Amino acid sequence: MAREIGCYILTHRYSGYFYIGSSQHLSKRLSNHQYDLTKGLHCNRKLQAAFTGWSDLKVEINYTDTIEQAR
Repeated sequence: MAREIGCYILTHRYSGYFYIGSSQHLSKRLSNHQYDLTKGLHCNRKLQAAFTGWSDLKVEINYTDTIEQAR
């Protein structure tokens, strides 16, 4: 079973805009971010605008044992 708890940073490589989050279900949450960005629906407007213009996104993940550690 893969580790699914942790925090993450989504960074738009070209502009440097980033989004930091945490989840107990990382693979599902990261898939949701990718879907939202692709469809133009992401909650972070600056990241969405940057992604729409140049879709080069870097994903960094830090796995933790608990959601409290991730936050």
